Amino acid sequence: MNRRNFLLAGLVAAVGCRREDASAAARLAEEEPAAAPAQQPVPAPATAAAAAAQDYPILGINSHLLRPDDLRLVRDLGITHVRSTIYTPLWAEVPSYQQTARENTERAADLGLKLMYVVHNAYGEVFRLPYDPGAARAFTRLAIDIISRLPRAESWQLWNEQDVWVQAPFGAGERPPQGAMRVGRNYGRWWLEAYAAIKDAHPQALLVTGGTADHEAERWRGFLRGMMETGIEADAIAVHAYGPWPESRQIIAEAAAIVGDRAPLWVTECGAKPGSHWSPAYQAEAWRSTIRGNQREQLAERLYPYSLETDPAHPAYGVRDVDGTPRPVLDWLHGRLELPEP
Repeated sequence: MNRRNFLLAGLVAAVGCRREDASAAARLAEEEPAAAPAQQPVPAPATAAAAAAQDYPILGINSHLLRPDDLRLVRDLGITHVRSTIYTPLWAEVPSYQQTARENTERAADLGLKLMYVVHNAYGEVFRLPYDPGAARAFTRLAIDIISRLPRAESWQLWNEQDVWVQAPFGAGERPPQGAMRVGRNYGRWWLEAYAAIKDAHPQALLVTGGTADHEAERWRGFLRGMMETGIEADAIAVHAYGPWPESRQIIAEAAAIVGDRAPLWVTECGAKPGSHWSPAYQAEAWRSTIRGNQREQLAERLYPYSLETDPAHPAYGVRDVDGTPRPVLDWLHGRLELPEP
């Protein structure tokens, strides 16, 4: 989902950053990555609820801002895995952004949370990228640098919704966009090279493909087939699947069939769809039924519902109202470990 304005506003406020020399991104992408700091141990989960929640399949949550109170709430909900975001232009151009990312990563790890970063390039005005292997390789070099500086992050998702996203250099941004299978092949060919290069530099890093979009164009299916045709290996393959379990299950089950036993399937965004049908009760049911449904059927190894924070411009996704009042979904999350299985 593209909610760039809200996320960037929060991140800019957090780091107090100002835009610097725009050429810094290109320069950094050409530099050799810094040596990785020594790996620090990740402590055990801080609560009994968190320990119980680690049973397969894993339940995570999306939290873009990683504020201290938000991370403590995640821990208190018995959730052990968090998906957040790193924007490559800000990383390359703004030193304070890197410092905040390091502080956020340390804070999450110290609370016993396993952090996955989705790394992509949304920043500033939307622009359309054609298929550009050179731009994708520059991203790989930058990703190696980022991973080297954040060794306590557990996993890394490379790009986001690249089947439809016009800012990813795999062909979706062309006019007209390349076909979904071709975009998937373009991404898969890049992944083969990037996976080997990143694993060579950081063997311990878990590498996850960018999540395909639950979008009205329904390009995810062709994209996955094209990507799988390239013979990729990955630590996990990701999709996005919104709606209550009868809806989200359709995507998850079909994606699992396409992926087969080549890699675990992670659903890195799920939850309630926005629209006139939305209500707090609908949102709670979408989260509850998808979490419980996947617990029963174990189609996906992990779920990361979207999201913890509430964007005032897109309020359908947060666990609180814009004024901070808890929604029913938050009440259910608080009590889910004590509820009997349906």
